[in-house]
Amino acid sequence: MSDWPEFLPGSEDFLFISMLARGIEESEIYLATLRDGRAADPVLLMKNATAARYTPAGGGRILFVRNDNLYAQTLNRTARKLEGEPELVQQHVASSPAFGRAHFSVSRSGVVAWRPGTAGLSQVTIFNRQGKEIGTAGSPTVVQTLKLAPDENRLLIGFNATAWLLEPGRPGQQQLEQGSRETLFSPDGLKFLDAIPRPGKASVLWSTL
Repeated sequence: MSDWPEFLPGSEDFLFISMLARGIEESEIYLATLRDGRAADPVLLMKNATAARYTPAGGGRILFVRNDNLYAQTLNRTARKLEGEPELVQQHVASSPAFGRAHFSVSRSGVVAWRPGTAGLSQVTIFNRQGKEIGTAGSPTVVQTLKLAPDENRLLIGFNATAWLLEPGRPGQQQLEQGSRETLFSPDGLKFLDAIPRPGKASVLWSTL
């Protein structure tokens, strides 16, 4: 899935982010050229959770948010690659990794507007039947689906083409080799069921840890 395309001034080149990769940290920002209605000659510029924006100011730079900070880095449009090291522009800039979008804008003259904040991540939190918080599971991340194992001791969270297994009281999370936001526990909780879409049909896949 390619999102948030932006044409570079005076050309058919454009930036976009690909969110098909496994996990928000693996999303990829590309530079491509519009040719015959298609994205031609895509070049990977970087991996980043949210899309980048371009400004011709300062010789041509892309701006992007990483770890809640806004950075700028030189883009060599002729060589189609980034140069130098990222430079910090602003701290504490909000973003929505679930949608691949950071909340800032940059003009052609280099003026930047942004919304203060942090990344919109979710923390899986556990409550007892009286509504009292009793713990958490995993680290803050993007969550689209959440499923409880039949033994009620494990959780399965999904985002796009990725799934993780969580255990209450533990900060980490284990990524499944095969999984997506549609992955389910088997009735005995020992296997995982996923439906892989294919042209004209879907294949059912069973997997184990």
